[in-house]
Amino acid sequence: MKSLEQEAEEYAKTLVGIDVHAKKDFIAGANSKWVQAEKIKAQIEILTGLYENSYIKSGREFWKKKFEELEQKLKQLEDETLQ
Repeated sequence: MKSLEQEAEEYAKTLVGIDVHAKKDFIAGANSKWVQAEKIKAQIEILTGLYENSYIKSGREFWKKKFEELEQKLKQLEDETLQ
């Protein structure tokens, strides 16, 4: 499966009449903090479902740790965008 960045690069190559800088900006958008935050939010949503449906105590601790790590990354991204 192609990454978002690969998809953006391939799409940018199809743009006719757009200057090189616009294509680079389009590709850079695939790496934007907003896109990164959306990816993390999706991961948190998935982990939340797994955590809530985990009946094994040791497994719940694993999911809880992963969930907290993702929330921390999201908070950092949000803080960076406010600066």
